[in-house]
Amino acid sequence: MPMAILDRKFDSIKFSPKSAELFWKVLVIDDEQATHDIMDKALKGLSFSGKSLSVLHADSRGTAKKIIKNNPNIALILLDIILETKEAGFELVHWIRKEQKETCVQIVIHTGNSDIFLEQEVIEAYDINDYLAKTDATFQRLQTLVKKSIRSFATQSALEDELAHRKKIELKLKEKEILLKDLIDNIGDILWQTDRENSFTNISKNVESITGYGKTGYEAQPFFCFMTEASKKEVWPEIRNLMNKREKFLNIEISRKNKKGDVKYYFTSGSPFYNGKNEFQGFRGAEKDITDLALSKIEKEKLFSQLRHAQRLEAMGTLAGGIAHDFNNILGGILGYAQLLQLELKNNQTGISYTDQILSGCNRAKNLVLQILDFSRQRETISSPKITDPVNIVQKTLKLLRASIPSSIKIQSDIAQDVGFILADPQQIHQAVMNLCTNAQQAIENSMGQITIQVKKICLDSSNHIRNPNLNLGFGDFTTISVQDTGKGIETDTLGKIFNPYFTTKDRGDGTGLGLSVVHGIVTRFNGTITTETCPGKGTTFTLYFPKHKEKTRTKENNRLIQGEASVLFIDDEPTLVDLGKKMLEKLGYKVIATNSPLNALEYIQKEPYRFDIVITDMTMPDIHGTQLAAKIKLVNHLIPIVLATGFTNLVQTQKANPSGIDAILPK
Repeated sequence: MPMAILDRKFDSIKFSPKSAELFWKVLVIDDEQATHDIMDKALKGLSFSGKSLSVLHADSRGTAKKIIKNNPNIALILLDIILETKEAGFELVHWIRKEQKETCVQIVIHTGNSDIFLEQEVIEAYDINDYLAKTDATFQRLQTLVKKSIRSFATQSALEDELAHRKKIELKLKEKEILLKDLIDNIGDILWQTDRENSFTNISKNVESITGYGKTGYEAQPFFCFMTEASKKEVWPEIRNLMNKREKFLNIEISRKNKKGDVKYYFTSGSPFYNGKNEFQGFRGAEKDITDLALSKIEKEKLFSQLRHAQRLEAMGTLAGGIAHDFNNILGGILGYAQLLQLELKNNQTGISYTDQILSGCNRAKNLVLQILDFSRQRETISSPKITDPVNIVQKTLKLLRASIPSSIKIQSDIAQDVGFILADPQQIHQAVMNLCTNAQQAIENSMGQITIQVKKICLDSSNHIRNPNLNLGFGDFTTISVQDTGKGIETDTLGKIFNPYFTTKDRGDGTGLGLSVVHGIVTRFNGTITTETCPGKGTTFTLYFPKHKEKTRTKENNRLIQGEASVLFIDDEPTLVDLGKKMLEKLGYKVIATNSPLNALEYIQKEPYRFDIVITDMTMPDIHGTQLAAKIKLVNHLIPIVLATGFTNLVQTQKANPSGIDAILPK
């Protein structure tokens, strides 16, 4: 028979694992088609224990392996020895016994070369179950052999299943026994057992470490032993009533005195237990020590107070974010119209000086908005290094300090004017100095002391590096900002933890433990370091080191207005800002179509895709957001540049394009 026909017949029969419950699977492996035909006829209609046979066929070692792998529950294999090679059958037997260890398949050698492969020699040499010469293979003999082999398979499978099941049960029992022993030995609760008269008969050995009394101190004692008078009077009657009624009780609060006479508080729970004859024997239960947690009223109140405070902060943050957004729009209008007014007052120096004050106030308000957005977590703080004057920052910080620190604390300053510039974010340097000054104020007991702030330049070389080995910096020029206080100093055992987040030596509720960790993060972010000098009882000095920026002066800004002739589409939902934007752009020579409706703006683009040279849009608007509008515009004209003007998104910090089609970000 052609091999293609054999392959089609032999490979097409596959059964799912569920089929193993419906059929006894018999695999015939022989390279002669006639043998397969005889087997089909001999085994047709044969059944055993109510299950019929499913006969699978293979003509080679490779096909047989494939079928065996796909059918793990084969009961019997009728195997010819000579297949592709003279030893292929024996090699297949070795593979089955080695690779299919989990199965108890019966293997019967069915060969036409009984004169070469003698029965006794084959059975002794190979792990097979039976032997049948093809010359002796009558239908009756085949059927008897198959039933006998399937019976052996079923018996052996049942035995192995039973053994496996028992091993699993034994393993689970052993695991439970170990777990129970570990729980009893290591559990923090006191486990107890009483008799019918509510007296202790057994108690866990950890009772001694908790109460001071050993097991013998409790055993044979009544359940109310060592209870305080209050518990005996108020709680014991309730527990006794439940025990007498043989009812379960859960987490009843009691108090007992330990061996030292101290009062300990517990949650006690118990359930009745019975013997095999369902006779009541007593109670079993546990007592959980809650002295340090549940009954500390002061601690409870602090926790609730902190929770209420956190909820208030969260509500304030949400409110602050909304206010900042609305205020930003109002501020944008004031700032814009003030700038327009300056353009109209070219020769009026008095008017220009007035508008300068308006612009100065607006800029201060702008920084306030940014702080509010930081507080409400609606603006991600991202470092924006720039050439920064540390002297200017410290001087501004001093003005704030003198207004906020009690007058009983003196503020001294020693600021060198020729320290140069550093490359950092001015707002974050301001925050770092403020945090150090706040920390210094809190370290001064009774608000009587002095804070000294210094700004100096230093050149690090081998000599001063040796004097201060903690400086993790290279040689070169540095600018230092130091804050010194005359407070209580820092203890040696806590000095190594002060920069860890949430570490604080203050009382609970008086500090977050974030001040110094934030300072450390800011300094290292700008390639600097921080050192600490302290003496308990005398004070502490924190010094910030920043690499001096090589550029002596900052680049002078070009304030000349740039004129243009392009066509601009301006969108903002605030009418005031729409009018302002139109006027400012027209003042610069641009042709402007301004609208407070993003949907109208989209219609303009759809009607005349190439009319506008640029689109400027707000972010937060009704109907559709600025990023969504940008994406829709790009679908119509993907070449048109789109600028997002907003003050209410993290995009302002990055000032980079984004996947929505925004080409630039313009902070309001």
